[in-house]
Amino acid sequence: MSSGETCYCFPLPRLDMAAGFGYKGLNMLLEKASPPKFSKLFKAIILLLLIGSRAPQRLFPVAAAELKTEYERWVQRTWTTENGLPQNTIYALAQTNDGYLWIGSEGGLARFDGFHFTVFNRSNTRAIMKNSVTSLCPDRDGSLWIGTFGGGLLHFRDGLFSRIEGLGSDSIWSISQDGAGNLWVVTIDNGMYFLEKGKFPALVIVDGIAENRITAINGDGGDNIWIGSRDGLVSIKKGKKKLYTSRNGLAGDYVYCLFEDSRENLWVGTTTGLSCIDINGIRNFFKADGLTDNLVRSIGQDTLDRLWVGTEKGVTIMEQDDAVVCAIPQNLAGDSVMAICRDREGDMWVGTSAGGLNFLKKNEVRVFSTEDGLSAPHIQSICEDGRGRLWVGTRDQGLNLLSGGQWRSFSRGDGLPSDAITSLVADRQGRLWIGTRDAGLQCLDQGRFSSFLPNKGHAKDAILSLFIDRDDNLWIGSDGGGLNRFRDGTWKHHGLAGGLKSEVIIAVNQDRQGNIWAGSSGGGLHVLRKGAWRQYTTADGLAGDTVYSVNIDESNNVWLGTNGGLSLLRNENFTNFREIPGPLNGTILQILEDDSGYLWMSSPAGIFRVRKSALAGSAASAGDLIHCRMFTEMAGLKSTVCTGGFQPAGCKSRDGRLWFPTQKGLVMIDPKTLGSVPRPPAVCIETVRANTLPIGTPGLGLFPAGTDRFDFIYTAIHFTDPQQIEFSTRLEGLENKWSRPEKQRSRNFTGLAPGHYLFQVKARGQAGIWNESADRFSFTIRPYFHQTVWFYILILAGIAALAAGLFFFRQRKALRQKLDKYKLSTLSADKKQEILLYLKKTMEKDKVYLDPDLTLTKLAESTAIPAKHLSQIINEQYELNFNDFINRYRVDEAKRKLLDPAAKDFKLLRIAFEAGFNSKSVFNIAFKKNTGVSPSEFRRLLNGD
Repeated sequence: MSSGETCYCFPLPRLDMAAGFGYKGLNMLLEKASPPKFSKLFKAIILLLLIGSRAPQRLFPVAAAELKTEYERWVQRTWTTENGLPQNTIYALAQTNDGYLWIGSEGGLARFDGFHFTVFNRSNTRAIMKNSVTSLCPDRDGSLWIGTFGGGLLHFRDGLFSRIEGLGSDSIWSISQDGAGNLWVVTIDNGMYFLEKGKFPALVIVDGIAENRITAINGDGGDNIWIGSRDGLVSIKKGKKKLYTSRNGLAGDYVYCLFEDSRENLWVGTTTGLSCIDINGIRNFFKADGLTDNLVRSIGQDTLDRLWVGTEKGVTIMEQDDAVVCAIPQNLAGDSVMAICRDREGDMWVGTSAGGLNFLKKNEVRVFSTEDGLSAPHIQSICEDGRGRLWVGTRDQGLNLLSGGQWRSFSRGDGLPSDAITSLVADRQGRLWIGTRDAGLQCLDQGRFSSFLPNKGHAKDAILSLFIDRDDNLWIGSDGGGLNRFRDGTWKHHGLAGGLKSEVIIAVNQDRQGNIWAGSSGGGLHVLRKGAWRQYTTADGLAGDTVYSVNIDESNNVWLGTNGGLSLLRNENFTNFREIPGPLNGTILQILEDDSGYLWMSSPAGIFRVRKSALAGSAASAGDLIHCRMFTEMAGLKSTVCTGGFQPAGCKSRDGRLWFPTQKGLVMIDPKTLGSVPRPPAVCIETVRANTLPIGTPGLGLFPAGTDRFDFIYTAIHFTDPQQIEFSTRLEGLENKWSRPEKQRSRNFTGLAPGHYLFQVKARGQAGIWNESADRFSFTIRPYFHQTVWFYILILAGIAALAAGLFFFRQRKALRQKLDKYKLSTLSADKKQEILLYLKKTMEKDKVYLDPDLTLTKLAESTAIPAKHLSQIINEQYELNFNDFINRYRVDEAKRKLLDPAAKDFKLLRIAFEAGFNSKSVFNIAFKKNTGVSPSEFRRLLNGD
């Protein structure tokens, strides 16, 4: 080559690197890699080379290892009849607006909330004539359309099933709703029907397709309709019809399913392959292109717009550029994939023939184990060095290094004295310090291992914790040898003689003042201040006396993981969280803080996080404001049993990722990739029982007298980790506050009094956010008649009438007794008449009643009539006692004064006194007794008020 020539040097794209590009991606790759003068020719050559090199495989297949890795990033769970599914062959899946997942199976219809199945079949639902449910279609109004084999078309709305009449067949193949809300129903043996809202089903005749050959339909609500049949695919656009078959490009003539993706491309599943129809024409895909099988039974799409193709032998996941991302032929419960559904959380559901229901969701955590390159799955200690490399110690298979995405292991064969690694720490000089179970302290420096045996200090062979403080001192906690400080070949031992109360040191840390904190086994917490040790135990408020982790935050708060739960030491005061049910009260092995203000903790039951501000703030006493989000197998863990008792039992790397050791691998969590906070679970009151009898009509809230027991059964619709759902309830009318959060899904009330009540229930999921749109049930308990206000009014009225009657009876009785005693009186009738006339004259003319101190004796003296004769005349002739007789005249006097215009400005008390009364109360009582109204009312009546 001459010096004047230009040389272009470029790498040939590797086939495995190009696997994910597709045609468009490859074209862009070649644009960048090719010389400008020969761009077109270069690209053509490369394309030919690639196409030739891959035959007969599809362009850019993903390597088997990559497929396996992609699939393993999905968490899978399976439900069968053993878990409550009515039958293991599933034909249809759908999610309604309320969040429930509906499963159409050979054995009936099932409704699933993530926790339990509710089954509807011919044995418990009158409208269901046949159990085989072939198709499901959720309506935009929240109801559900159900197609059956032999049982016709059903509609479920507001808890009730109804059967749709007018179809020419009782066997339904598929149901579809178009953009206008109209329903299209394909029957197995009698054609296709169109159901416009509120109208009778209408048979749709399609020229060129036999009525008993239609299999699927897809419509957009406008003029565009796709109709699949056993003889091909028919497109009807603006009245124009076009037939697609294998003769003009379709993958097969027998169309099994249709699916329109997010880009409005139509995917056609046939018995002999998959077709995609877009503006550029038809593209076909077969088993040779990466499909698990040519018989395509179902199609779906995930949140990444990737296509899920269900075949007779599993699922194929495809990118939009047609590259096969992942094939899932194994591990699915059943090979023949009959239905695929994406729920509103973005998780995928797969129904198979005879295999049950499969749930797949993306891992929230990444687990590294032996298949990734680790020497063993049982991890005990993790640390990051100054170069950003990760060191991992195993229980009995040596040391591992993760650098540049590659794993390397070290064992006895590499010079490591022990394969039982308990503790790791990297210093600022680039050395790695290694604690072992049976070979003391080791150091890896510039590729060589050095041993620090017991005779070079006071540390026993079993090292439990390693820590480097801000002055580059190395602190070594051992199993029975206390705590040692090492620097530049000099050892300083701290043991029982030096003030420690335990010589089994599990955790070490340093606060901002330079004090050293040491967590021990059984001896609580120790702090070294100004050369002296101080101990804290449960007697001082510590949650447990075995301290596994000591985490000191930027505010110098000391967070402690113990065998009795979490403790916070702040200003010499401990705060524990025993009143909060959950993992905060269990053994906590490690505490890490992320960049978003969350504390992450490992435990024998899994990994969980909680917002630090909720724990440290005033909310610490309010359990409903503190929520721990658990990460278990449903998040991707292979084992929830984290390991601990060694330091560091987990670390935070410089990129913000968190690393935890478990018995089945190394767990990596990237808090930044956990995504947005998931929506709180939808809450539903499923069953209400009154006096143990179920209430059949929703909203029926008026109950007869004597109904004093109510049972509420409720649920929260959540599929990811339903065991973590917590509920809070309140019965207004009985309770003012919400109940403490609990996982129980029912509550009962007994001894309820008559009145109006409102039962409310809300729920929160693993994210800790309450669904404030609480479901509610309002009801009223009618009282018995004896519990009503009217009953008490009648009782009071009866008592008053009885009392009045008794009073008058006693008065009459007393009067009769007085009259009876006059039977032996010597007064003749003439004498009685004489005394009566004289008494009237004295009362009316002399007005002796005006004397407020008038008594019977005084009146007898003024009239010279014996007192007993006066009493006899008053009792017999007036049927009154003496006081009532006198007060009658006084009342008449008061009435005359009230009628006198000259006394209109007189106060009532003056009138009472001038009428002979000596008190206002006696005046009022006597006046009302004789007139029926009070003196003030009498005056108002006179004035016309």
